[in-house]
Amino acid sequence: MSAFDVTITDNQASPVSWNLKHEVVGWSHTTAIPGGGLSASFKVYAPTFIPPLYLRQFYNVTAAYERGIFWAGRIESLNSSQDREGEYWAVGCVGWGVHLDDQIDVSEDVSSTATNTVVANAVTNFTQKIDVQTISTTSWTLGAGITALKMMTPAQIIAQMMAFGDTSNNAQQWHVYPQDDGDIEFTFEDRPAATGYTARASQFEHKQFGSIGSRLANRVIVQYANATKTVTVNDTTLQGAGPAGWGFIKAIKLIYNEIPDSAAGDADALQIATVALALAGVERMAAKSLVARNNVDFRNSDGHDVPLHRIRSGKILELEDLMGRSTGGSNALTFDRSCLIVGTTYDEDTQTLSITPESYALTIEQQIARIYQVLDGRHTTGGSL
Repeated sequence: MSAFDVTITDNQASPVSWNLKHEVVGWSHTTAIPGGGLSASFKVYAPTFIPPLYLRQFYNVTAAYERGIFWAGRIESLNSSQDREGEYWAVGCVGWGVHLDDQIDVSEDVSSTATNTVVANAVTNFTQKIDVQTISTTSWTLGAGITALKMMTPAQIIAQMMAFGDTSNNAQQWHVYPQDDGDIEFTFEDRPAATGYTARASQFEHKQFGSIGSRLANRVIVQYANATKTVTVNDTTLQGAGPAGWGFIKAIKLIYNEIPDSAAGDADALQIATVALALAGVERMAAKSLVARNNVDFRNSDGHDVPLHRIRSGKILELEDLMGRSTGGSNALTFDRSCLIVGTTYDEDTQTLSITPESYALTIEQQIARIYQVLDGRHTTGGSL
Protein backbone atom coordinates (compact mmCIF):
# COMPACT_ATOMS: atom_id res chain seq x y z
CA MET A 1 0.00 0.00 0.00
CA SER A 2 1.35 3.41 -0.98
CA ALA A 3 1.78 6.26 1.48
CA PHE A 4 0.85 8.63 -1.34
CA ASP A 5 -2.64 9.76 -2.28
CA VAL A 6 -2.78 8.52 -5.88
CA THR A 7 -5.91 9.81 -7.62
CA ILE A 8 -7.16 8.83 -11.08
CA THR A 9 -9.66 11.08 -12.86
CA ASP A 10 -11.50 10.18 -16.06
CA ASN A 11 -11.65 12.53 -19.05
CA GLN A 12 -15.41 13.07 -19.24
CA ALA A 13 -16.99 16.52 -19.32
CA SER A 14 -18.10 15.92 -15.71
CA PRO A 15 -15.04 14.04 -14.43
CA VAL A 16 -15.15 11.24 -11.89
CA SER A 17 -12.17 10.59 -9.59
CA TRP A 18 -10.97 7.57 -7.64
CA ASN A 19 -8.49 7.76 -4.75
CA LEU A 20 -6.31 4.64 -4.86
CA LYS A 21 -4.12 5.17 -1.81
CA HIS A 22 -5.03 1.73 -0.48
CA GLU A 23 -4.76 -0.02 -3.87
CA VAL A 24 -1.51 1.33 -5.33
CA VAL A 25 1.66 -0.72 -4.82
CA GLY A 26 5.23 -0.04 -5.97
CA TRP A 27 4.96 3.64 -6.88
CA SER A 28 7.97 5.13 -8.71
CA HIS A 29 8.40 8.29 -10.76
CA THR A 30 11.02 10.16 -12.77
CA THR A 31 11.83 13.77 -13.57
CA ALA A 32 14.22 15.17 -16.17
CA ILE A 33 15.47 18.36 -17.79
CA PRO A 34 14.21 19.22 -20.30
CA GLY A 35 10.71 17.99 -19.58
CA GLY A 36 9.95 18.06 -15.85
CA GLY A 37 7.79 15.22 -14.54
CA LEU A 38 8.29 12.53 -17.18
CA SER A 39 6.96 9.18 -16.02
CA ALA A 40 5.49 7.13 -13.20
CA SER A 41 4.58 3.49 -12.67
CA PHE A 42 2.69 1.44 -10.11
CA LYS A 43 0.57 -1.67 -9.91
CA VAL A 44 -2.90 -2.48 -8.65
CA TYR A 45 -3.90 -5.96 -7.52
CA ALA A 46 -7.19 -6.75 -9.24
CA PRO A 47 -8.66 -9.50 -11.46
CA THR A 48 -7.12 -9.33 -14.92
CA PHE A 49 -10.04 -10.56 -17.03
CA ILE A 50 -11.07 -6.90 -17.34
CA PRO A 51 -9.40 -3.70 -16.06
CA PRO A 52 -11.09 -1.90 -13.15
CA LEU A 53 -13.27 1.06 -14.15
CA TYR A 54 -10.60 3.55 -13.05
CA LEU A 55 -7.86 2.05 -15.24
CA ARG A 56 -8.24 3.42 -18.75
CA GLN A 57 -5.70 4.78 -21.18
CA PHE A 58 -5.26 8.57 -20.97
CA TYR A 59 -7.07 8.97 -17.64
CA ASN A 60 -5.40 11.64 -15.49
CA VAL A 61 -3.18 10.64 -12.54
CA THR A 62 -1.95 12.73 -9.61
CA ALA A 63 0.16 11.77 -6.60
CA ALA A 64 0.07 13.87 -3.42
CA TYR A 65 1.53 13.78 0.06
CA GLU A 66 1.20 16.29 2.91
CA ARG A 67 2.28 19.50 1.15
CA GLY A 68 0.16 18.78 -1.93
CA ILE A 69 0.48 17.25 -5.38
CA PHE A 70 4.03 16.41 -6.47
CA TRP A 71 3.46 14.42 -9.69
CA ALA A 72 0.80 14.63 -12.42
CA GLY A 73 0.28 13.02 -15.79
CA ARG A 74 -1.82 10.46 -17.65
CA ILE A 75 -2.09 6.70 -17.96
CA GLU A 76 -0.19 5.53 -21.03
CA SER A 77 -0.08 1.74 -20.71
CA LEU A 78 -1.84 -1.11 -18.91
CA ASN A 79 -0.43 -4.62 -18.67
CA SER A 80 -1.86 -7.57 -16.78
CA SER A 81 0.30 -10.09 -14.93
CA GLN A 82 0.50 -12.05 -11.70
CA ASP A 83 2.93 -12.85 -8.91
CA ARG A 84 2.80 -14.61 -5.54
CA GLU A 85 0.37 -11.98 -4.25
CA GLY A 86 -2.10 -12.55 -7.07
CA GLU A 87 -3.20 -10.97 -10.35
CA TYR A 88 -2.38 -7.32 -10.93
CA TRP A 89 -2.36 -4.51 -13.48
CA ALA A 90 0.94 -2.74 -14.15
CA VAL A 91 0.18 0.89 -14.88
CA GLY A 92 2.60 3.09 -16.83
CA CYS A 93 2.10 6.85 -16.86
CA VAL A 94 3.71 9.82 -18.58
CA GLY A 95 3.92 13.27 -17.05
CA TRP A 96 2.65 16.45 -18.63
CA GLY A 97 6.19 17.33 -19.67
CA VAL A 98 5.78 14.69 -22.37
CA HIS A 99 2.56 16.46 -23.40
CA LEU A 100 4.75 18.96 -25.26
CA ASP A 101 5.54 16.19 -27.75
CA ASP A 102 1.89 15.29 -28.44
CA GLN A 103 1.17 17.75 -31.26
CA ILE A 104 2.99 18.95 -34.35
CA ASP A 105 3.20 22.50 -35.64
CA VAL A 106 3.22 22.15 -39.43
CA SER A 107 4.78 25.56 -40.02
CA GLU A 108 5.67 28.40 -37.64
CA ASP A 109 6.90 31.78 -38.93
CA VAL A 110 9.42 33.03 -36.36
CA SER A 111 11.01 35.81 -38.42
CA SER A 112 11.60 39.01 -36.40
CA THR A 113 9.96 37.42 -33.35
CA ALA A 114 11.16 37.34 -29.74
CA THR A 115 12.15 33.85 -28.60
CA ASN A 116 9.90 34.09 -25.52
CA THR A 117 6.94 34.83 -27.79
CA VAL A 118 7.70 31.77 -29.93
CA VAL A 119 7.89 29.61 -26.79
CA ALA A 120 4.66 31.01 -25.33
CA ASN A 121 2.79 30.52 -28.61
CA ALA A 122 3.98 26.93 -28.92
CA VAL A 123 2.67 26.11 -25.45
CA THR A 124 -0.60 28.06 -25.83
CA ASN A 125 -1.49 26.79 -29.29
CA PHE A 126 -0.42 23.15 -29.04
CA THR A 127 -1.10 22.00 -25.48
CA GLN A 128 -4.35 21.57 -23.55
CA LYS A 129 -3.08 20.48 -20.13
CA ILE A 130 -0.95 23.50 -19.17
CA ASP A 131 -2.70 25.78 -16.67
CA VAL A 132 0.09 28.27 -15.90
CA GLN A 133 2.98 29.64 -17.97
CA THR A 134 5.98 31.13 -16.17
CA ILE A 135 8.55 32.67 -18.51
CA SER A 136 11.23 34.41 -16.45
CA THR A 137 14.06 34.80 -18.95
CA THR A 138 14.77 37.72 -21.30
CA SER A 139 14.13 37.30 -25.02
CA TRP A 140 16.43 37.28 -27.99
CA THR A 141 14.66 38.74 -31.02
CA LEU A 142 15.23 36.60 -34.09
CA GLY A 143 16.36 38.27 -37.28
CA ALA A 144 14.21 38.84 -40.34
CA GLY A 145 14.20 36.11 -42.95
CA ILE A 146 14.88 33.11 -40.73
CA THR A 147 13.28 30.03 -42.25
CA ALA A 148 9.94 28.98 -40.76
CA LEU A 149 10.06 26.05 -38.36
CA LYS A 150 8.30 23.08 -39.95
CA MET A 151 6.84 19.83 -38.62
CA MET A 152 8.03 20.36 -35.07
CA THR A 153 6.52 19.50 -31.71
CA PRO A 154 6.31 22.25 -29.07
CA ALA A 155 9.28 20.64 -27.28
CA GLN A 156 11.36 20.82 -30.47
CA ILE A 157 10.38 24.45 -31.07
CA ILE A 158 11.40 25.34 -27.51
CA ALA A 159 14.73 23.54 -28.02
CA GLN A 160 15.36 25.67 -31.10
CA MET A 161 14.67 28.86 -29.12
CA MET A 162 16.92 27.74 -26.26
CA ALA A 163 19.88 27.77 -28.62
CA PHE A 164 19.73 31.59 -28.68
CA GLY A 165 19.85 31.94 -24.89
CA ASP A 166 18.88 35.24 -23.31
CA THR A 167 20.20 38.73 -23.91
CA SER A 168 23.01 38.11 -21.41
CA ASN A 169 24.08 34.91 -23.22
CA ASN A 170 22.74 32.66 -20.45
CA ALA A 171 21.67 29.12 -21.25
CA GLN A 172 18.01 28.25 -20.65
CA GLN A 173 15.88 25.29 -19.59
CA TRP A 174 12.21 24.33 -19.43
CA HIS A 175 10.09 21.99 -17.38
CA VAL A 176 6.48 21.11 -16.57
CA TYR A 177 5.56 20.32 -12.95
CA PRO A 178 2.32 20.37 -10.96
CA GLN A 179 1.84 23.07 -8.39
CA ASP A 180 0.76 21.91 -4.93
CA ASP A 181 -2.89 22.65 -5.81
CA GLY A 182 -2.70 20.54 -8.97
CA ASP A 183 -2.36 23.31 -11.58
CA ILE A 184 0.11 22.26 -14.27
CA GLU A 185 2.86 24.85 -14.71
CA PHE A 186 5.17 25.26 -17.70
CA THR A 187 8.38 27.13 -16.81
CA PHE A 188 10.93 28.60 -19.22
CA GLU A 189 13.88 30.08 -17.37
CA ASP A 190 17.61 30.73 -17.31
CA ARG A 191 19.81 27.90 -16.18
CA PRO A 192 20.00 28.35 -12.38
CA ALA A 193 23.14 29.93 -10.96
CA ALA A 194 22.22 29.59 -7.28
CA THR A 195 21.83 26.54 -5.07
CA GLY A 196 18.39 24.89 -5.13
CA TYR A 197 19.12 21.98 -2.79
CA THR A 198 21.90 21.25 -0.33
CA ALA A 199 22.93 17.86 1.04
CA ARG A 200 26.00 16.13 2.42
CA ALA A 201 27.90 13.76 0.12
CA SER A 202 28.84 11.60 3.09
CA GLN A 203 25.18 10.67 3.62
CA PHE A 204 24.62 9.23 0.14
CA GLU A 205 24.45 5.46 -0.06
CA HIS A 206 26.43 5.43 -3.28
CA LYS A 207 28.30 8.18 -5.08
CA GLN A 208 30.72 8.23 -7.98
CA PHE A 209 31.63 11.51 -9.60
CA GLY A 210 34.43 13.47 -11.18
CA SER A 211 34.93 15.46 -14.38
CA ILE A 212 34.74 14.68 -18.10
CA GLY A 213 36.74 16.72 -20.62
CA SER A 214 34.94 15.43 -23.72
CA ARG A 215 31.99 17.77 -23.07
CA LEU A 216 34.16 20.90 -22.89
CA ALA A 217 35.18 23.30 -25.65
CA ASN A 218 36.91 26.66 -25.99
CA ARG A 219 35.90 27.30 -29.61
CA VAL A 220 32.43 27.08 -31.23
CA ILE A 221 31.82 27.16 -34.97
CA VAL A 222 28.28 27.64 -36.29
CA GLN A 223 27.49 26.78 -39.90
CA TYR A 224 24.41 28.51 -41.33
CA ALA A 225 22.74 29.89 -44.47
CA ASN A 226 22.48 26.44 -46.06
CA ALA A 227 26.16 25.70 -45.42
CA THR A 228 27.37 28.87 -47.16
CA LYS A 229 28.59 30.74 -44.07
CA THR A 230 30.22 30.10 -40.70
CA VAL A 231 30.92 32.12 -37.59
CA THR A 232 33.56 31.24 -34.99
CA VAL A 233 33.84 32.38 -31.38
CA ASN A 234 36.82 31.69 -29.12
CA ASP A 235 37.57 31.72 -25.43
CA THR A 236 41.17 32.91 -25.71
CA THR A 237 41.75 32.55 -21.98
CA LEU A 238 40.92 28.85 -22.06
CA GLN A 239 42.95 28.43 -25.24
CA GLY A 240 46.03 29.92 -23.56
CA ALA A 241 48.47 28.60 -21.03
CA GLY A 242 47.58 27.41 -17.56
CA PRO A 243 46.59 27.72 -14.87
CA ALA A 244 43.62 29.58 -16.38
CA GLY A 245 43.91 27.93 -19.80
CA TRP A 246 44.09 24.43 -21.24
CA GLY A 247 47.02 25.09 -23.57
CA PHE A 248 45.23 23.96 -26.75
CA ILE A 249 42.13 24.62 -28.86
CA LYS A 250 39.12 22.31 -28.52
CA ALA A 251 36.21 23.03 -30.88
CA ILE A 252 32.62 21.98 -31.40
CA LYS A 253 30.42 22.62 -34.44
CA LEU A 254 26.74 23.49 -34.70
CA ILE A 255 24.63 23.58 -37.86
CA TYR A 256 21.66 25.95 -38.31
CA ASN A 257 20.89 26.06 -42.01
CA GLU A 258 17.56 27.85 -41.45
CA ILE A 259 19.45 31.06 -40.49
CA PRO A 260 19.67 33.28 -43.62
CA ASP A 261 22.62 34.96 -45.28
CA SER A 262 21.97 38.48 -44.04
CA ALA A 263 23.10 40.93 -41.41
CA ALA A 264 20.29 39.75 -39.14
CA GLY A 265 21.25 36.14 -39.83
CA ASP A 266 24.86 36.90 -38.96
CA ALA A 267 23.73 38.29 -35.60
CA ASP A 268 21.57 35.21 -34.89
CA ALA A 269 24.41 32.81 -35.72
CA LEU A 270 26.84 34.77 -33.55
CA GLN A 271 24.36 34.69 -30.65
CA ILE A 272 24.02 30.89 -30.89
CA ALA A 273 27.79 30.47 -30.94
CA THR A 274 28.29 32.81 -27.99
CA VAL A 275 25.68 31.06 -25.83
CA ALA A 276 27.09 27.64 -26.70
CA LEU A 277 30.63 28.73 -25.82
CA ALA A 278 29.51 30.16 -22.48
CA LEU A 279 28.08 26.75 -21.59
CA ALA A 280 30.77 24.55 -23.15
CA GLY A 281 33.70 26.27 -21.46
CA VAL A 282 32.59 25.61 -17.87
CA GLU A 283 33.81 22.48 -16.12
CA ARG A 284 30.99 20.60 -14.38
CA MET A 285 30.53 17.62 -12.14
CA ALA A 286 30.14 14.37 -14.08
CA ALA A 287 28.63 11.99 -11.57
CA LYS A 288 27.71 8.52 -12.75
CA SER A 289 25.75 7.67 -9.65
CA LEU A 290 24.26 9.55 -6.69
CA VAL A 291 21.90 7.31 -4.70
CA ALA A 292 20.11 8.58 -1.60
CA ARG A 293 17.87 7.01 1.01
CA ASN A 294 15.89 8.68 3.77
CA ASN A 295 19.00 9.33 5.84
CA VAL A 296 20.08 12.06 3.40
CA ASP A 297 18.97 15.50 4.59
CA PHE A 298 18.00 17.60 1.57
CA ARG A 299 17.20 21.26 2.19
CA ASN A 300 15.90 23.89 -0.20
CA SER A 301 17.20 27.44 -0.59
CA ASP A 302 15.05 28.56 2.34
CA GLY A 303 16.61 25.94 4.61
CA HIS A 304 13.49 23.76 4.78
CA ASP A 305 13.72 19.98 4.60
CA VAL A 306 12.72 18.40 1.29
CA PRO A 307 11.57 14.74 1.22
CA LEU A 308 13.14 12.48 -1.40
CA HIS A 309 9.99 12.20 -3.52
CA ARG A 310 9.92 15.99 -4.00
CA ILE A 311 13.48 16.37 -5.32
CA ARG A 312 13.12 17.57 -8.91
CA SER A 313 15.32 18.06 -11.93
CA GLY A 314 16.25 21.58 -12.95
CA LYS A 315 17.84 22.75 -9.69
CA ILE A 316 21.46 23.03 -8.54
CA LEU A 317 22.46 20.47 -5.91
CA GLU A 318 25.33 21.59 -3.67
CA LEU A 319 27.21 18.97 -1.64
CA GLU A 320 28.15 21.14 1.28
CA ASP A 321 30.76 18.85 2.87
CA LEU A 322 33.02 18.89 -0.23
CA MET A 323 35.82 21.42 -0.69
CA GLY A 324 35.56 23.66 -3.76
CA ARG A 325 38.76 24.20 -5.75
CA SER A 326 38.08 27.74 -6.90
CA THR A 327 39.58 30.83 -5.30
CA GLY A 328 36.29 31.23 -3.46
CA GLY A 329 37.37 28.55 -0.99
CA SER A 330 35.21 25.92 0.65
CA ASN A 331 32.00 27.92 0.23
CA ALA A 332 32.39 28.41 -3.52
CA LEU A 333 29.69 26.98 -5.80
CA THR A 334 32.06 25.10 -8.11
CA PHE A 335 31.79 22.03 -10.32
CA ASP A 336 33.47 19.77 -7.77
CA ARG A 337 30.86 20.49 -5.10
CA SER A 338 27.71 21.23 -7.12
CA CYS A 339 25.79 20.04 -10.17
CA LEU A 340 22.60 20.70 -12.10
CA ILE A 341 20.16 17.84 -11.56
CA VAL A 342 18.93 16.66 -14.96
CA GLY A 343 17.30 13.39 -13.93
CA THR A 344 15.77 11.75 -10.86
CA THR A 345 14.14 8.39 -10.18
CA TYR A 346 12.27 7.86 -6.93
CA ASP A 347 11.16 4.37 -5.83
CA GLU A 348 8.74 4.22 -2.92
CA ASP A 349 9.26 0.52 -2.12
CA THR A 350 12.98 0.91 -1.57
CA GLN A 351 12.76 4.55 -0.38
CA THR A 352 15.54 5.35 -2.84
CA LEU A 353 16.27 8.44 -4.92
CA SER A 354 18.71 8.18 -7.83
CA ILE A 355 20.06 11.48 -9.17
CA THR A 356 21.53 12.09 -12.62
CA PRO A 357 23.79 15.17 -12.81
CA GLU A 358 24.13 17.28 -15.93
CA SER A 359 27.08 15.68 -17.64
CA TYR A 360 25.08 12.51 -18.22
CA ALA A 361 21.98 14.32 -19.45
CA LEU A 362 19.69 12.80 -22.03
CA THR A 363 17.85 14.77 -24.68
CA ILE A 364 14.07 14.95 -24.41
CA GLU A 365 13.79 12.57 -27.38
CA GLN A 366 16.05 10.03 -25.65
CA GLN A 367 14.11 10.39 -22.41
CA ILE A 368 10.80 9.78 -24.16
CA ALA A 369 12.20 6.78 -26.02
CA ARG A 370 13.39 5.33 -22.74
CA ILE A 371 9.98 5.90 -21.13
CA TYR A 372 8.16 4.02 -23.88
CA GLN A 373 10.60 1.14 -23.72
CA VAL A 374 9.79 0.85 -20.04
CA LEU A 375 6.04 1.21 -20.51
CA ASP A 376 5.99 -1.53 -23.14
CA GLY A 377 5.03 -4.38 -20.87
CA ARG A 378 7.54 -3.98 -18.03
CA HIS A 379 7.08 -3.22 -14.33
CA THR A 380 9.14 -4.03 -11.24
CA THR A 381 8.24 -3.00 -7.73
CA GLY A 382 11.83 -2.17 -6.85
CA GLY A 383 12.82 -0.87 -10.21
CA SER A 384 13.70 2.36 -11.87
CA LEU A 385 12.64 3.93 -15.09
